[in-house]
Amino acid sequence: MKKLITFIAFVFVACSANAQFCPDDNHPHTIDLGLPSGTKWACCNVGATKPYERGGCYAWGETEEKDSYDGNNYNFIGSTDYQNIGGDIAGTEYDVAHVKWGEGWQMPSFDRVKELVRGCSFSWTTMNGVIGGKFTSKYNGAIIFMPANGFRNSANVVSLDEIGCYWSGAYVDDFQGCTLSFVNEEADFLSFLFRWYGLPVRPTTGGTDVVPLVLSTDTLILSTDQKARATITSGSDHYSIVSSNPEVASARTIDFIYYVEVEIRAYHLGETTITVKDEKSGQSVDIHVIVDDTYFPEGTVWEEERHCYYKGKQEYQSQYYRNTIDGDTTINGKTYKNVLLEMRTFDEQHYDELGYPVYGWDRESPWHWMSLGHYYGIREEGDKIYCYGYSYFGYHGQDPKEILVYDFDWDVGKDIPVYYMSGKMVNSTVTEIGQVEMIDWNVYDCIYQSGGNDLLQVKGIGNLGNYGGLLRPLMDFPWDGSTLRYKRVLNFTRNGRLIYQWNRDDFLEEKLDIKMAKRESSKKDGAIYTCDGRRISQGADTHRLPKGVYIQNGRKYIVK
Repeated sequence: MKKLITFIAFVFVACSANAQFCPDDNHPHTIDLGLPSGTKWACCNVGATKPYERGGCYAWGETEEKDSYDGNNYNFIGSTDYQNIGGDIAGTEYDVAHVKWGEGWQMPSFDRVKELVRGCSFSWTTMNGVIGGKFTSKYNGAIIFMPANGFRNSANVVSLDEIGCYWSGAYVDDFQGCTLSFVNEEADFLSFLFRWYGLPVRPTTGGTDVVPLVLSTDTLILSTDQKARATITSGSDHYSIVSSNPEVASARTIDFIYYVEVEIRAYHLGETTITVKDEKSGQSVDIHVIVDDTYFPEGTVWEEERHCYYKGKQEYQSQYYRNTIDGDTTINGKTYKNVLLEMRTFDEQHYDELGYPVYGWDRESPWHWMSLGHYYGIREEGDKIYCYGYSYFGYHGQDPKEILVYDFDWDVGKDIPVYYMSGKMVNSTVTEIGQVEMIDWNVYDCIYQSGGNDLLQVKGIGNLGNYGGLLRPLMDFPWDGSTLRYKRVLNFTRNGRLIYQWNRDDFLEEKLDIKMAKRESSKKDGAIYTCDGRRISQGADTHRLPKGVYIQNGRKYIVK
């Protein structure tokens, strides 16, 4: 055994941060993923000599393979129950990596598994014909491959090439151990399996238990009654939290097993410091929290797209605009926030058939943002939002004026402005106030389109569901039979946090492709159409169609 251990230690070569895969064929190697603890992972499983080889299978705490794996032949079963051999067996006599590979090597502890998942992106891949998971370091790009071995139950191999399950040293209870796992199309990363099952083991080496405490941000700006989260990207996962002014905002930790987030909730206007302390290392990190109820603070940015489709084909280039709150100015004794307007345009100027310059972007050519200057301004007065400018209300040459575009003080039965048309804002009566959760985890009051489920206005943001944009309404005909024209808000970011993002592809499928295909198949003659209206055949066998979305007799269905 000593000779074997010496040989294995000799052929291990550290894989540098610049090498994504093993540097040569002299496996196994140590792979430096740049993890905060300094832990390095082996490129191969115990019992394997290449990264794609499956290696041996071992029951939790056992160090030799068997022909069959069940509770009756498990080494650690007593006369009446199963033996507790430790809360974490990594590096002990029950650790097969430590026993087979020698001093310095061990199966991963639960903390090491969490660090791997937290510090790597995951994807399914194939190496030398073997299906498995690829873990790519977020720190240095280094990669380890882990075959999807499934697991051994009795004499059977279960879920080969479908599930990757690897033992950690962590004890769950008398019956189960904790594994690093990835399942089917998604990385699950956590499962508890019976300790007598046969699983592979991927060794680790080095590292320290004291890792730096790092958070994803050091400043957060919130509105009252809102919450935000900061991710603890490195730490021991044992924390305490204190707010210097809990009347302004409080905080708590949320443990998602493989990562921890600090959730901060704001109550009143003001400032506070949230101190996160790692109880294991003694390190502390502060988050400066500002609670401000301004709807459009400095740096607020949103993008909008204006486009026209005819039977699924573009008639002209898209027009993309970016709006950014950028400083302020005083007009007639009133202070307005400047809105810097930018437009995506070609890196090289394009011209039409008449020689006129074409503005916009075709989604394929290289582009850049072209500044159009401070195009208009907005002013907040409590819950009311006013807009001031020229082109917002007409053509250049007209006198600029101010107009109320939003009134976020909602009540059922109250008339509020909803869009601009024919030189004035058109009001609508609030019939019901709903709520919607946005992608920043906050719930906002909202108003839906009359008679539908599409968003009209979101309180504190504005029109997200109509076709006129956020603060520069331009009414297009949304649907005229064969053409879809729209101008929609693509995204909205306030205080550095993305709050809203529009799924353009889903919108086009629902509003254009599906409607046109439904129209073509409305006769219910059994013909099958693609989403862009192309007829495939008359009553074809749907089971023989390629994967995709189809229309038949006016109904959409999916072939998987």
